[in-house]
Order: sequence, then structure tokens, then C-alpha cells
Amino acid sequence: MQASSIAATLGKAGLAETASMALALALLDPRPGTVDSREVAAADELRLMLLAAIVSITRLREDPDSPRQLLEHLGRQETELDFRDRGRYWHLRAYLAWRQDGRIDLAYTALNRSIHLLEDLANPPDPGYTARVWDTYGQLQYYQGLMGSARRDYEFALALREQAEDEAGEALTLGNLARLAMELGEFPQATDYLRRDLAIVERLSPELTRLRMQLHTHLGSCLLEAGDTKGAEQEFHIALSLARQDNPNGPEASFAHIGLARAQLTRSAPDYSQAIELLDQAERNTQSQTIFPGLLQELLANIAYVRGDIHWAQGDSEQANAEYRQAMAHFDTSQTSSPVEYARLLHRLARIELKNDHPIEGAQLLREALRRLDATAMDKLRQRFESKLKEASREIWLLHTAGRFLGQGQLNLLLEQTGGHGFQGSETEMTVLFSDIRRFTSISEALGPKALIEVLNDYLTRMTRCIERFGGIVDKFIGDAVMALFPCNPGETSGAARAAGAALMMQAELDHFNRTLPRHVPRFESGIGLHSGKVVAGLIGSPQKRSYTAIGDTVNTASRLEGMTKPLGAAILVSEEFRKRLPVEGFLLRPLGQFRPKGRDEPVAVYDLMMAFDDSLDCLEMAGEIAFVEKALEAFRSGNFTEAQSAWLRLADNAPGTLRARGYRFLADYADGLRDAPTPEAWTGLVILTEK
Repeated sequence: MQASSIAATLGKAGLAETASMALALALLDPRPGTVDSREVAAADELRLMLLAAIVSITRLREDPDSPRQLLEHLGRQETELDFRDRGRYWHLRAYLAWRQDGRIDLAYTALNRSIHLLEDLANPPDPGYTARVWDTYGQLQYYQGLMGSARRDYEFALALREQAEDEAGEALTLGNLARLAMELGEFPQATDYLRRDLAIVERLSPELTRLRMQLHTHLGSCLLEAGDTKGAEQEFHIALSLARQDNPNGPEASFAHIGLARAQLTRSAPDYSQAIELLDQAERNTQSQTIFPGLLQELLANIAYVRGDIHWAQGDSEQANAEYRQAMAHFDTSQTSSPVEYARLLHRLARIELKNDHPIEGAQLLREALRRLDATAMDKLRQRFESKLKEASREIWLLHTAGRFLGQGQLNLLLEQTGGHGFQGSETEMTVLFSDIRRFTSISEALGPKALIEVLNDYLTRMTRCIERFGGIVDKFIGDAVMALFPCNPGETSGAARAAGAALMMQAELDHFNRTLPRHVPRFESGIGLHSGKVVAGLIGSPQKRSYTAIGDTVNTASRLEGMTKPLGAAILVSEEFRKRLPVEGFLLRPLGQFRPKGRDEPVAVYDLMMAFDDSLDCLEMAGEIAFVEKALEAFRSGNFTEAQSAWLRLADNAPGTLRARGYRFLADYADGLRDAPTPEAWTGLVILTEK
């Protein structure tokens, strides 16, 4: 196969001629761990596009456009891909959703599709590529600060790499584990991972100087943290020596310069002018060439961060403060900074405020740093920050401690309305979410008390993160159930779209969570109900103890919808009022008809929220199923119960083993019960439920 013919094929996806040729050459001489040259040689046109997309992901810095162009082309022909190729395609979509679009929710959904295709449907399963998906899961957890979850995902990926005898992939996972260990302060463990990683790279791919630069720079950082300044400087100089062979002005060289600047600060007699010159060189490098936006922001943040440390060490707190805030601005626009990095930066800003005799401002910054650490496994760092917060302001420390139990959003609302009497409420538009775990008794019986609490807390932490990512407030936990509120933000007419995004991400997160559970633990299954309307929201309780909550029919209806998910075979049920508030064509909803829940007089039009609308094969197939559902509903509303029953049963047979099949059979049974009885007067198709 010639490079020109490959480039011509790739050009059909709309790639520029230079990009097509660069990818063609990369496919003919692939880096270890990307694609197999034998698969390239045997590939038909469509698979060649997929393999090019895999390679293009590794070249995002040089060419950020080609991956999306290739995936859009593949998406239009997804039906022609086999399960394994579809699994690889969805993994690539997940990576772009995260790294280019910053949409972690869409990334989770795409990763779940990928792992389902690769593990559950591919015959035989592909442990080598499946490991890549678990690596990406781990990276998503890492960049959200969920270090324990990230470690589990990386370790699972490493086991799959070893099973597949994929040394190149093993090196990649070792690198991920090393970065995680560094973040956790486990520098001896990180050093071991990095040395193992470097040994594989130098044996298999010594020509990958850029990767070797990165590894030597990380090794230098580990040694620096361990107190070995001399060893650290040696590693940074090796990285710079490699940079001179590859790209002396590239980002890897900049990171090495930053490392050497940090090393200067650890000396007994630091040379601040040399440290600043190193940082200036790193910054000049960023201006001399085009750098991937997320990486550029990470570089600039680190440069400002270390400059701030230099000014602090020199006693110039004002300039240090300016540099730290500049670093924060870069972190805010970077897709690669973790909550832990941000928390450490907030701690430095707090240190300046405390030095300047501003204890309240310093304590507030420490409180925000601790909030960033809430979902992380950084217990030692959290304890250190909490100790400093308690020392700075006992009152704010007490508020922070109370917020750990109430939720920081709840606590802030309480503080805004403190000092009043009785109930302070107002009527407002809001979307309410209820979520509950099904069959929780069987789960609790499979676990001891300690393990049950650990697993339940892990689950609730993940669900809370999904809710808060979309601007929701967790109102309360009721055992294993969650109630959340989505108020209207400024400029919004409803919080429904954000609530829909949160609910879909909760289900995607649950899918991933289930794959991490021990084999003897039953899989978690949850139902979610969403309803929008007027609520009365405010403080309820006595002067001694109050909580912010919402009450009213909207809350009750959301709860009833959640209870209907099991018989109707749905994960997320929403009302007509909720549906009206969603953007047109933003989400795919499956209509299920009109229902009157037990204990409620007014009927509710119910929909199953399936997914965010996209151009995927799953979405197109579901749209076809929904068209058939609408015909079944029309027969049911018309009183043609025999036809409706037949349609529901056919739908159930076409969706074997799914939640939907359970719901279709429920509706078929209901239609069957009406066949031989006189059609009710003024029949409208209302289903009357007799159980909550």
C-alpha cells in the first residue's frame, strides 16, 4: 500500500492534502501502541479511516482538525462497522468530547458504548483495545480528582495490557499510574512506575524522544519532591538534551525549564535570577510555535505558578499574588488541570492573605480549596488545609465542617436567610429530580456493614458530582435516594435542560460504577424522575434546626415518576411539563402515554428520556422504535386494545433483555385486561396505576 493511495482515501473525509499525507506516512510506520501495521496492510477503505482516526488522536497537538473530520465521516457509515470497530470508534468520540469539547458527560456516555461493544458484544473480546478505554476512564476520574476510582481503572487497564502482552500499552498505563501517584504524594511508587515506563519506551521506541523527554521531566519532579535536587536536575538536563535533538522550543522543553526553575527554589542558596530566566525561556517557547490550546494553558499556568513561588520566597507577596491569580486564570481555561492542582493554588493565595493579616479572606480561600478537594481522595492534603483553616478562623472552619454534612450550597442558602422565624418561602419555577436504587435489599445482603457504607458513599459521591456539574443542588439524601433541585439560572426560563444532562450523566456514571464492583455484588440499578413547575422553596424547621427544601405538587410528581420507572421499564421518566421546557431536538424521548399514579387525581403524560440527540446509530435505531411506539399508543388511545397489545408485545420481543421490554409487557398486559371489557366512557388512553 502506497502513501499516496492512503492519502487519497483519507481525502474523502475532507482532510487537507498535507494532513492526509502526514497520516498516511504515520500509518505506514505506526508508533508502537497505536495501530498494527498488519491491520493497516489488510484494511478496507472504511477500516483505514478508523485506523487513521486512532493515529490522528495521538497527533492532536500538530493537527487538531483531522480526528473530528474522520470521525464525522465514520459516523455516517457506522452501520457498516463491526462491533469491535464500533467500540473503537466510540472510544475516539469519547476522547474528543473530553479533550476538545470539555464535555465529560458526553465522554462517559461514549465510553460506556465503547466498552459495551468491546467487552459484551465483540466476539472475541479485545483486551488490548479495551485497556485503552479503561485508561481513558481513569484519566477522566483523575482530572476530576477522583484518585481512588482512577487508580482502580488504571490497574484494571494494566492487567488487560499484560493479558494482551501489549508492552507499548503497558508503558502508557504505567505513565498514567505514575502521574496519579505523584498527585497523591506517593513519589517512590511514582518513580518506580516511571522507570518501568522509560525502560519499555527505550527498548521498543528509542526514537520517541518527545515521550522520553516527558518521562525524564516527570522523574525529575518526583526526585525533587523526594528531596533529591541533584538527581532531579540531572533528569531535567537529560530532557533538555533530548529536546535539542527533537524540538528545542517545544512544550516538553518548556516543562523541563520549569522543572529546573523549581529545582533552584529547593537549594540552600537559590539563584532566583536563573530561575526567572528559565521561566522566561519556557514562556518564549510558547510564543514561538502553535501549541494545543489545553496544553498551552497548562504550561502558562505552571510558569505563573512557579513565578509566584519565586516572588513569595523573595518576600514580594503582592507580585506573588498577581502571578498566582494569573495561574488561576489559565487553569480556568485548561481542560487538563485537576481539582488538586487548583486547591494547592488556592492555598497559596490564602497564605498571602493570612500573611497580610486578612484572616477572613484567607479562610474563605482555604474553604474554597477544601471544597475543590471534597470529591478527591487527598485525605492528607485535606487534613493539612483543614488544620490551617481552623487556625485562621474557627467560625469559617465550623461553617466548612457543617457544609460537609448539609452540603455547601444548602449552607450558603441557610446563611443568606439566617435570623428569621418559622418558614421563609417563595414560589418559584424549578425542576425537581428524584433518584432511587432498586433492589437495594439484595445489595445490602451481599455486603457487610462497612463495605455497604463504603460502596453506597462511593455511589452517592458520583451521583452528587453529576448533579453539581449541571448546576443542581442536592436537597437531601433519603437512605439510598437522592432529591435534587435545579433552579433557573439568570437568562434561563427553566433548569430542565441542565437536569436532563445531569440525569443522563448519572446513568452513564452508574454504568461505569457497576463495572468496577466486585463480582459478588449485585449490579446497581436506579430510577430517576424529573418534573418541572412551581414549588414553594425556602427554610423549613424550628429556630434550632432548619433546612432549605422545596415542597409542593411538583416535588410529589417527580417522586411519583421515579416510582413508575420500574413497571414502565425506564431509567429516566419525565413529565409533559418537563418535556415542554427542553430545547427542540436536544434530547430523544420515548412517549409512554397518560398515567394516573396512585394517590394523585391529575393524570401525567410520561416520557422516557433516552439520550442526548445525536447522529449515532443507537439514536437512529431508537428513533425508529419510537415511531412504532407512537403507533401502539394511537391504537391504545383509540380503544383498539387487541392491536395495541400485539404492538406492545412485538416491541418487547424486539428489545430482549432490556428495561424497555419489561415496560412494553406491562402495557401489553394492561391492554389485555381491557380487551373483553366495555370500553370505558370518554376513553382517552389513561392508565390507572394501583401501586406507588
